[in-house]
Amino acid sequence: MNQDYGPVVWAIDNSKTDHARETVNEIVDKVKKRNKLIKIADISEAGWETVKQYEANPVASNSEDENKINKAENRALRYNIDTEKALLSIPSDRLSKLYQTIQDIETCLAHSEIVHVRTVASLVGQIVSMSYVIGNIAYLMTKYLSMDVITACSWDSYIILSEQSIGNIKFWKYKISNINFKRFNFNLSCNTIVYTDASNTGYGGSIVENPKSIAHGMWSSSEAQNSQSTWKELTAVRNVLLSLLDFIKDKRLKWFTDNQNVVSIITKGSMKGHLQDISCDIYQSCLRHNISLDVEWVPRTQNENADFISRIVDSDDWSVFNREIADLPDELLNSLNLIPDLLTESKAANTVKKYYNGFRRWKSWALSHQIPECDILPSKPFHVALY
Repeated sequence: MNQDYGPVVWAIDNSKTDHARETVNEIVDKVKKRNKLIKIADISEAGWETVKQYEANPVASNSEDENKINKAENRALRYNIDTEKALLSIPSDRLSKLYQTIQDIETCLAHSEIVHVRTVASLVGQIVSMSYVIGNIAYLMTKYLSMDVITACSWDSYIILSEQSIGNIKFWKYKISNINFKRFNFNLSCNTIVYTDASNTGYGGSIVENPKSIAHGMWSSSEAQNSQSTWKELTAVRNVLLSLLDFIKDKRLKWFTDNQNVVSIITKGSMKGHLQDISCDIYQSCLRHNISLDVEWVPRTQNENADFISRIVDSDDWSVFNREIADLPDELLNSLNLIPDLLTESKAANTVKKYYNGFRRWKSWALSHQIPECDILPSKPFHVALY
């Protein structure tokens, strides 16, 4: 801390007493913090590894400090730490126990096709306890097992595992060694920002950095009847992800949605089978195309562009407007991102709603009179919007 005294000397020499006092107080705080960390390292069985865990997980209240130290020490003792490679990993004895539990389950299934519920619950617990190293995949890839566990009438009963649960077990049997690490200095910065939204008629999404990458789709008749907003928003993420693969593969994404349930489901999975299926589809797509997905919630007022795109009425199934955009002159490309704001601001909200409902009535009448969809509105919504 010798370099910290330079400003103090300068402040005293130049009669800057207030500045000198502030600088001295900062130095004192640094010394107190350093002494505290030294004390933690001295009394902890894990030494300075506990200090590293302690500093990596700040808390808001000093009253939680003791619990924080204990948790930091527990983490330091339960995982292997390679300071040279800056890696955290799960010890071999814990992995051996996990493999043994998987083997016990496979043996039971091979002989009787049923397994004791406590064994399955133990497997889930072991995997979830490793989440500090392997991340949220510990929750995502155990949800089907958890669904089977809660079907048991008691802890002494046996259960039949679903095909999805058996798939979860195989995943951990063959993949745990590939994901058994966590970097201390992992780069969390994103390459690309994506917004998605869903409406009663369809869904849409766009990439902030690239005006050419817009995805939009319409719900089928049966999908439109689904009243679950979470299903629609989650499906929107999956479909837009698949539509924009050419633009987002091999990248780290910051993905914004205005549905908080979607953030939780993509991150940790869902106990509802139909939502868990979609979550797994998203995970598998990201895995195949080397996409790192960081999903975050935003208020609806900050997601207006994607909301506008989701409300476009178009007969095409979900797709990117590649051909239409490719034909535009360069001077119009920079104006693409302005379209949603221009349209929503150009008319009063009641007027927009009136026009929208009017077109829906026209479309319904036209279809009831056997008028082909392609003739209901010859110009595509994309071209009308751009005009």
